[in-house]
Amino acid sequence: MWKRGLVGAVVLSLVGAAAYASFFIAPTERTMGLIQKIFYFHAASAWAGMTAFSVCFVANFRYVWRRRPKWD
Repeated sequence: MWKRGLVGAVVLSLVGAAAYASFFIAPTERTMGLIQKIFYFHAASAWAGMTAFSVCFVANFRYVWRRRPKWD
């Protein structure tokens, strides 16, 4: 049970570090200015969300198809 808390803490700290780096460390782009910095964070969030959705979809499909509790 403690592993979930540890993984959650690591993920939360990595998301915080990515947000900090994208807004304060990344240089400001000449044409778009500050608006462009938000893409650094949102593109990674979109990839992570789509990956999580895909993993859940595959596990759901396998559970419905095979009815094995390990996929639930």
